[in-house]
Amino acid sequence: MRKVVYTVLTNNYCEMPTDTVPMDGWEYLCYTDNPAKQAPYPWKTVSIATLEQLRPVIMGDEFEKFYLNRYLKITPSALFEWGTLTVYHDARISIDENILSKLVEKYQDEQIIIREHSYRDTISDELLFLYSNRLMQKKNLKRYVSDLKRRGVDFKNFRCVDGSCLIRKISLPTKIFSGMWMEDYMHFPAKLKRDQIAFNEALQRSGFDQLKLIPREIEIIKTLGKYNKTSAIFELPTWNDIASMQSYVTKETRVPLSAPLLYLK
Repeated sequence: MRKVVYTVLTNNYCEMPTDTVPMDGWEYLCYTDNPAKQAPYPWKTVSIATLEQLRPVIMGDEFEKFYLNRYLKITPSALFEWGTLTVYHDARISIDENILSKLVEKYQDEQIIIREHSYRDTISDELLFLYSNRLMQKKNLKRYVSDLKRRGVDFKNFRCVDGSCLIRKISLPTKIFSGMWMEDYMHFPAKLKRDQIAFNEALQRSGFDQLKLIPREIEIIKTLGKYNKTSAIFELPTWNDIASMQSYVTKETRVPLSAPLLYLK
């Protein structure tokens, strides 16, 4: 069985860590729109422009610039043949290889292995994080929540996941789930797209049950590289704004109302 750790680095997103220790029998592939900038060992740099199989799904410059990275993260079957065991690896992190290899061995019968988010419990926490850290305007967040409610999303009973490390087999069940995940991700306008929320929505819609959720206590991320970009800053929410948002999501939140901007680093 082919085993691949892959990452996608586009739009000069970040600087990759240099402390990745390769696992025996695994390939390490970095798909990039800038092949002139070589990924550090043990990664092999692959130019996205050379991938003929992607031509049918690249729907113009806007998709390629803004969404191709997410498409390749969400849909590994676009890159790899059936039966391949894949690990999506966010370009900004390095993973503890000992923990990763143990997880792969222990849960080898699962189709998807993903970890709970370190700080956020549910979709509600994800939404409040976006707002309290000024990553989304209140009017957009209200619209997002309203649409999620209309689509029947359960805000409280599905865990928020960490999408920086995704272990998946290329199979029919994972391909179907990935298609639904990408569909839910693309449903929302550009500033409202969140793949963690779309993952939960696809999980609820599909009833996909061949998944192992790893507890947050298992620290699989070893180090972080450097961002080359900063997020857009919107209006600063007031304490009352933060409190009022709870009525849109959940009355129980881990966000301290006295210091909402300190919720995450």
